[in-house]
Amino acid sequence: MKTPDRVQSAGGIVVFHSGDSLMRQLDVWSDRCPGCDLRFSSAESSLEICNASRRGTFVLIDAVEDPKRARLGMLWVTAVREAPVVAVYTEAADEGLELFVRTRGGLLLLGPMSNASWDGVFGGVLQSSTRKPRCGLVKQLRVGREAERVAAGVSEPSSGKQCSAGSCRLK
Repeated sequence: MKTPDRVQSAGGIVVFHSGDSLMRQLDVWSDRCPGCDLRFSSAESSLEICNASRRGTFVLIDAVEDPKRARLGMLWVTAVREAPVVAVYTEAADEGLELFVRTRGGLLLLGPMSNASWDGVFGGVLQSSTRKPRCGLVKQLRVGREAERVAAGVSEPSSGKQCSAGSCRLK
């Protein structure tokens, strides 16, 4: 099994909070795709997640073990990315998580998934791996209060404070 933060090749898929099930699936999938760009990140803080997400064109966040942490991670990723391709992976149906992810323009992936399913999800990313990721360094998002509300278990959008991508930490 691959270890976190180990770059598998030179490319565009960054995986956060990967648990055993997702790691096994991606390990099998990446063996079939030797030229893919797959990175497992152990980033935890908002600044680490923001910085690591800038290195990829596709961000995958595992919500199996901790959906609340996945919601916060998605907020931080989308705060710094102009046009992110963000997906949240889970193995249990959760209407609250689905609503949260989809209203923010993300993909919700219900697993476990087959290699063919992973090919479909990552296919466009691998075909356009020469494209540079676009980072929205000046994009603003209501991260402050919204992240606090998510941490408290309240996931409705709020008017929250605005912060720039350079300061996406919780205040």
